[in-house]
Amino acid sequence: MVNRIVVGADSFSIHGKFDEQGMFLLMEEGDILSDEDFARIVTFVDDHRNGDIFLLPKKYGPSRNSKKGIMYAPFSAYREKGKHAPWLAQKLDRDQEFHGVYEQLANGVISTEILRFLHGFTPFGMIFKGSLLNQLMEIADAGIQNAGQDANVTFGSPAHTLEDVLVKGSFPVLKWLLAVQARACLDEKLYYIDGVDYTLKNSFEGDKTFFEGIYDRAWYKDTVDQLIEWLKEMSIHQETLQMLVMQHALFIVKFMIQANLDNLNKHLFEETDGEAFLWKLGEVLSYIDDSIICENQGYHVDMKNEDCLVWVLLILKYKDTGLEFDFADGCYSYNDIQIGELTKPTADIQFMDNKDMEDHTELTIEGRLSPILLMNGAEFGVLVGDRFYPAEYNERYAHTKAFGMSIFKLRAFTIRVELPYGQETELAYVTRVRADVFENGETMGMSVEDLPVTLEFDSHFSRLCDRFRHSYWKINKKLYMYKTEANIMKVDPVKHGKIAGRELTLWRDMFATGQKKVIKFIIVRAFLKAKPFLKHRPIWLFFDKIYKAGDSAEYMYKYARSKKDGIKCYYLADGASEDYARLEREGMKPVKRRSVKHRYAFLYADMVIVSNSTVYAFNDFGTINSALIRDLMNFHVACVQHGMSIQKIAVAQNRLRDNTRLYFCASKYEIENLSKPIYGYEGYDALKLTGVPRYDGLINEDKRQILLSPTWRMQAAVPVTKNEGVSRDYNPLFKETTYYQVYNSLINDERLIAAAQKYNYKIVYVLHPIVSPQIDDFDKNPSVEIIPAVAVHGHSGVNYEKVFRESSLMVSDFSGVQFDFAYMRKPVVYLHHHDIPKHYEEGTFHYDTMGFGEICEDNDELIDVLISYMQNNCEMKPEYRRRADDFFRFDDHDNCERIYDVMIDYQKTKIH
Repeated sequence: MVNRIVVGADSFSIHGKFDEQGMFLLMEEGDILSDEDFARIVTFVDDHRNGDIFLLPKKYGPSRNSKKGIMYAPFSAYREKGKHAPWLAQKLDRDQEFHGVYEQLANGVISTEILRFLHGFTPFGMIFKGSLLNQLMEIADAGIQNAGQDANVTFGSPAHTLEDVLVKGSFPVLKWLLAVQARACLDEKLYYIDGVDYTLKNSFEGDKTFFEGIYDRAWYKDTVDQLIEWLKEMSIHQETLQMLVMQHALFIVKFMIQANLDNLNKHLFEETDGEAFLWKLGEVLSYIDDSIICENQGYHVDMKNEDCLVWVLLILKYKDTGLEFDFADGCYSYNDIQIGELTKPTADIQFMDNKDMEDHTELTIEGRLSPILLMNGAEFGVLVGDRFYPAEYNERYAHTKAFGMSIFKLRAFTIRVELPYGQETELAYVTRVRADVFENGETMGMSVEDLPVTLEFDSHFSRLCDRFRHSYWKINKKLYMYKTEANIMKVDPVKHGKIAGRELTLWRDMFATGQKKVIKFIIVRAFLKAKPFLKHRPIWLFFDKIYKAGDSAEYMYKYARSKKDGIKCYYLADGASEDYARLEREGMKPVKRRSVKHRYAFLYADMVIVSNSTVYAFNDFGTINSALIRDLMNFHVACVQHGMSIQKIAVAQNRLRDNTRLYFCASKYEIENLSKPIYGYEGYDALKLTGVPRYDGLINEDKRQILLSPTWRMQAAVPVTKNEGVSRDYNPLFKETTYYQVYNSLINDERLIAAAQKYNYKIVYVLHPIVSPQIDDFDKNPSVEIIPAVAVHGHSGVNYEKVFRESSLMVSDFSGVQFDFAYMRKPVVYLHHHDIPKHYEEGTFHYDTMGFGEICEDNDELIDVLISYMQNNCEMKPEYRRRADDFFRFDDHDNCERIYDVMIDYQKTKIH
């Protein structure tokens, strides 16, 4: 008999059911229990229970796609509703499927996943009913000192069965905890299914939307302060802290880092405060054994090169920024605790390209390397026969950040290799380690050892992929490349029979995955192979946010479409959007997203002209799907910009993010910013000072209107759940944010409204696209018109060009639309409210010396400035006009023409 429960993405999932004899059998992935099966399980385990624990089937758990879902909290210093995991039932009981089971219990516990607990034993993923919460807390507090000392559970990976815990007597802490639960239930039943396999669950933003605490600065501080106090108290009474306690303390540290990793940063800390908080986490780590940190226990953080995080945690623990690992026998370790073998850290190949010469092709390989590989003085490069091509290191963006601080940096590299035509060539990626050779105490020479490096191909532009054994890339008409099982890249001469055989073998690999979508992608590959026969002229694909048109790509599309230069132009838009209907009325023939024509235009495009980054994501391709076709894609990206590139935005706008070949700018300060090594554009002739397309539509048609147009904030928005080409979901906690409170107060301020009425001005508040789903949260009054950027909840979306033309003055914070206003030499006033964190770091644009208007730090100061402007007919002051004149290279309406000239020349000379 097989009794098994498998942990699902959002709760325990029973993948089995009873047969007629009462046997519990495995079911297929995705099957759910019927109500009848559920009742039979309850009856069965009531007769055979051992430990009295019931594990809730997935059917009755929270919906994976529920907009009111919660990222479960591992530990919280809070006890009030909404801040503490046991109160999950307050939200989850709205789910009708769950509701039926929940109502069966008058007083009990339903476990949706294995517990995570700490002081006071705050269970993770437990739903309590009746008086059980207080009872459980009291019993747990009283019994904590009686827990066993030798418990050891590996978090985030398959562990042990509950039979091990309850029957065999191992893992006494878990056994004790489960007993506490049973005692707390008094006479109520907790059901246990014998022989359960479990694993500890990782929750990520987008899976469950979020746990409220991760958006609350006080949650971090209070939780860590209480945790340190508790660990300190426990360490006084115990010579060695319990293994599970240390594991869970490490879990909390990693959980907080995960919630603020890279672009998940909630911007709750200023730069210096973020660094201070990281060192505060080091205090927690000081109570955790090195073995637990080095073995990466506690929680799996969703990041590459996780051993680099181990390195960072040790640095924080010992407050030693110079800390390095020890190397011996092909392994790296710390304090004699082995962390990994030198083949474990990876080289991530982000981009490969070639330049054909007369007798060879020059292959350019760009990527990122784990810094661990270079700690022992090793040299990284490619070995071709006896020739070693060393990597050239550069400062291109390769940071991993937490709380906005760079915690480690991968080594960005470029390698250029000569590949001769007509012969087979092998490229071995190695770290070359040199060491002195001694004999009788004297140096006799130097040994050289080449250690293989594991390769990853996790970028849309990697050409190859790790997913399929027979992945290959046809470099040009003469050579093609593939990776061998020995992790060597092999280059062979092109022979049509070989290529056809390789393609068929790749199809076999795809079929072996068992996924239905593979058939679709095999058809797509055949379609791409037929490109020379089906495509008769160059194709340019244009798009903005897809769900919101009207940005620079639309302006550029309309201009290019009118030129009749033999280019086939397509503009991509969401068929359900207002802009799609508008474009059709204008006779522009937009391409509907996800249509056959969309796929054709994207797959066959020579150039993709965009105003936002992440080109593949906007076309519904994640790295998993792009792996199926990336060897056949060769479009060139031209960025026409959404906002000005004057801030520190290398994470989004570095060259390799989209393999950007052309980048059009409006200001010398953008060129200065983007020319920094961290962006990776030097030597590529990509940056062009031409102006940006949408400025061609900026003509002053002042209609006495005050425009409020701030940008968004990470901590006020729901995380991306699909991709950036789709509108964000509604945030149920938005009204609790300072962002909402500041702007809702501003648009309802009696003094501002009275002044606007006195001086005959209208007030318009345009919500950022990401904030637009929150439109109904704002208090309405007849004196302020609130317009979403996109159509939502029955409200029409804004026409940016129209509202810019008709407005007299703009209030913004850090939004790129400030530059549209300054381009027309209209006044801008900034609200850098002291209660709302900044969104970006300043780059080459400094608001105090380069901004186009006054900077206000609260609403009252802003209203004073606005009243002064209204009294003077909203004229831009001479000082700010001079700043605008200095910032912009052009002030005409010929930006599209200049850009088109560059693009058409690029098409003729660079694309073939």
